[in-house]
Amino acid sequence: MLPDVPTSYEQGLPEFDCAPFYGVFAPAGTPQPVIDRLADALNKGLSEEAVQKRLLDLGADLIEPDRRGPKPLADLVRSETARLMPILKVAAEK
Repeated sequence: MLPDVPTSYEQGLPEFDCAPFYGVFAPAGTPQPVIDRLADALNKGLSEEAVQKRLLDLGADLIEPDRRGPKPLADLVRSETARLMPILKVAAEK
């Protein structure tokens, strides 16, 4: 039998609500035309019905097209880092 594991909320971390996300990252200094071409290709693939069906079958949540691309991903990474870094620092101290 598995032991009861308290939730993050029960541990005093109500802000520790994490959902996985996937992104494609390019090395720093990648030329903008290359990034744009990659983003367009990924968006086109994610817009295909067969791809969407497969992702849904795997349990993924599909993101709206206006929330895809380099800027929304950078904004998400920035906000999640700012939100979670204080929690991770406290955890590292224990």
